[in-house]
Amino acid sequence: MSIPRTTMPLLTLLFVVVGSPVSLAGAPSCDGLSWPLETERIAFSRPDLVSANAGGVLTPDVANAFELLLAARGTATRAIEPTGKPKLDAAQTFEGTVSVDNVLGQGAIQVTLADEGWIDVVQRGKALPAVAHTGSKSCPGIRKSVKFMVDPGPFVVQVTGATTSKLKVSIRRVGE
Repeated sequence: MSIPRTTMPLLTLLFVVVGSPVSLAGAPSCDGLSWPLETERIAFSRPDLVSANAGGVLTPDVANAFELLLAARGTATRAIEPTGKPKLDAAQTFEGTVSVDNVLGQGAIQVTLADEGWIDVVQRGKALPAVAHTGSKSCPGIRKSVKFMVDPGPFVVQVTGATTSKLKVSIRRVGE
């Protein structure tokens, strides 16, 4: 069977659209992120992701990606009052902290969450200002990522306003 020459451009277009990774209207997309987060997406999808209890201490190798077990709002110990405004349904949210032993010294870190939540990084009792942030409500497996500059010494990552009690988190040096 022979395909008429007039249908070839239409078939070519069909193969390009169906066979390409082009985001279709309404389909989830990570195109709007300010920096690549594929490393975190892959880490968050691992079936052997380590769990960490809120209030615990992490070593740098575990901090790369883990599932943080949060407590109901008002029942967890906070390092500081959150710097973000609570959502209207704040009573239905979860929160917690995790300490990180910063053996690498001064530099930029990024904290990435798989789902909703407010991120504060606290060092020496004070909230560090965010250097940059990115996020998307339509990127599967990634909700937001925030960069902070840390000094030598331990720091605390505090998550508040989370919509789930089990939140996938990644903490890593920028550029690693």
